[in-house]
Amino acid sequence: MRLDESVHPSVCAPRRIPVAMKDKVLQDLERMARLGIISPVEEATPWVSAMAATVKKDGTVRICIDPVHFNKALLRPYHLLCRGGERPATGPYAADETV
Repeated sequence: MRLDESVHPSVCAPRRIPVAMKDKVLQDLERMARLGIISPVEEATPWVSAMAATVKKDGTVRICIDPVHFNKALLRPYHLLCRGGERPATGPYAADETV
């Protein structure tokens, strides 16, 4: 991923987690760290997104982040889409010029 250097990094304030959910959230974060899905960060970073947690219908916890400010800085690649019947001029699906 590439970032737009003109966008300044932001640190979002942490959202509150209800006391009744705190143990479940900590257990789920520890589980994700054991599985290598997330990793603890000990030092300050320029980008920090807010974490939100909710309880699913089956009683487990869903943990999400809100990367709204980070998304503004992402430079996404553009891919041209062809309309029906057209072939791109370059790439693996390009029309063969020799035919």
